[in-house]
Amino acid sequence: MNELVSIVIPTYKGEESLARAIDSALSQTYEYKEIIVVDDNAPDSKERSITENIMSRYKGIPNLRYVKRDNNGGIAAAKNTGIKNSKGVYVSFLDDDDYYLEERLEKCISYLSEHPDMIGVYTGVDVYNKDKKITLRLRPDKNLAIPDILLNEMAIGTGSNDFIRKDAIEKVGGHDETFLRRTDLEFMIRLCKIGEIGYITECLVIKDVNSTNTVPPYPKMKKTLKKYFNKFKDDIIALGPDKRLFFYRQYRALLGVAMRDRNPDEIKEAASLTRRYGKLGFKTSINVWLYIHGLRDMPLVLLAVKLKHKILK
Repeated sequence: MNELVSIVIPTYKGEESLARAIDSALSQTYEYKEIIVVDDNAPDSKERSITENIMSRYKGIPNLRYVKRDNNGGIAAAKNTGIKNSKGVYVSFLDDDDYYLEERLEKCISYLSEHPDMIGVYTGVDVYNKDKKITLRLRPDKNLAIPDILLNEMAIGTGSNDFIRKDAIEKVGGHDETFLRRTDLEFMIRLCKIGEIGYITECLVIKDVNSTNTVPPYPKMKKTLKKYFNKFKDDIIALGPDKRLFFYRQYRALLGVAMRDRNPDEIKEAASLTRRYGKLGFKTSINVWLYIHGLRDMPLVLLAVKLKHKILK
């Protein structure tokens, strides 16, 4: 096993955890690797300056390259930049707030060496929240399939779980840069159409909390979902009865964005779209009502929410 693996680390406002991600890539037991850090911060931003300072610590490491983009193009554009600059037979992506366990590359390479018919592999993932508690333990037990991706946004856990043969990535044309969200899901669906993606049950990737909000405002998120629906229309129809569950989960996520943005008309619209495919829970319904009527930020309501969190904690 001496084929080169390119680890692509896109970074945007991720200076708090970037060094940890890089160190986890450098610490891999697999020797034949290159690390490409793609800086997607705006050139004149403070985040670019901080990232440059962090990267100066790694100067002189032969298998590590630092690529600065001319503008902030988003996660898909940053990953494509990394792919274009890569020389590996395989590409392994790593978000700047996630990290690998030390045998991640070695075990993925070993799996694909034993399964030459596979175009990629995904592994177990532990997902942590801001309190450093595990909220999800993903332990795959079958090859990745399109229905799994459509019905479960956490089917692969994180974009850091993509380990793909580069020729397969080139065949599908890389990531679609017109998508603001669902980028990894969209990418993996297209890959599943050209080949099999196997699995390793063992946890080899850690997804940590992302302190940077990359979710677009409601109108853009709604537009992105519509594009997602149109692009995979036939695959969604093929879900059969589960199609309702697909739309319910997508619109429920859209409702979350609307509630974050606190626009009553958008909340009302998203709630209506969600209810077409399923019921809202009691707590969610109460929150929707409070937001629509402008009561969510009343002192008494805020106190009740604060007390609730304190009790649960």
